[in-house]
Amino acid sequence: MFPGASASVGYWREGEWRFVDVAAGVLSEGDAAVSRETIYDLASLTKPFVATTALRLYQTGAFPLDASVAELVEEATAHPVGARHWDEVLSHRSGLAAWEPFYERLADVVDPEEAQAKVLAELLPRWSEESVGTSVYSDLGYILAGIAISRSTGDSLDELVAREITAPLEIDASVFFGAARAASEWSSTSAPTGWSAWRERSLRAEVHDDNCAALGGVAGHAGMFGTAHGVA
Repeated sequence: MFPGASASVGYWREGEWRFVDVAAGVLSEGDAAVSRETIYDLASLTKPFVATTALRLYQTGAFPLDASVAELVEEATAHPVGARHWDEVLSHRSGLAAWEPFYERLADVVDPEEAQAKVLAELLPRWSEESVGTSVYSDLGYILAGIAISRSTGDSLDELVAREITAPLEIDASVFFGAARAASEWSSTSAPTGWSAWRERSLRAEVHDDNCAALGGVAGHAGMFGTAHGVA
C-alpha cells in the first residue's frame, strides 16, 4: 500500500520562517487526494520528539540524564542495564538490543499498564555488555526511556511531548500521538500505512508499529502522527 506523497521545506528568510509545501497522488485507490493536511504515521520520528522532551525536562531538573536507569525504573535494579545512564540510553549506547517482537506475547493483553509491565520484564534482560558504548539503534532503549520520562513527572508521555515540544512550537494540532486523540477527529485525512499481519487488518489512523500498538499506541519509540508541514 503506497499512498501519495506530501513534502514540506522550511527556511528562514527576512526574520521569519517560510515554507514550500507540495503534495501529489491519492490516499488510496479511489480515495481523496493527498494534501498539505494529510497526516502520516511518523514511526521512528517519534524518537527525536521524545529525546528533546527528555532534554527539556533535564533543564528543569525533572529528568536527570546522569542518573542510572534503575533510579527511575526500579524494575531494572536486578539487571545490568540498571547501572547504565539515561544519556547512554537516549544515544543508543546503553547495550540494549535493537528490537524484539514483544507484541507476539501480548495478543490477549488489553490493559496498557499490564502490557508495559510484561514488556519491561522481557526488555530489561535483552542487554549485552559488549555493546555498551557502541551505537546500536535501539527501539528497546526508547521504549524504556518513554516509560522513565513519564514516571519522572507523573504525566503521560503524550502529555509531556505536547507540553514541552509541540504546543510551544504551535504544531500540536498537526503533530501528536495518534492514540491520544479520537480517530474520528483525523482519520479522514490520514494516510493508510499498510497491512498488519498481527492485527489482521489494514491500518489507518492507528500506529503501524506493533510493539507500540500493544503498549496502547503511546511509546517512546513510535506512535506519533503528523503532517509534513508540521514536522518541517
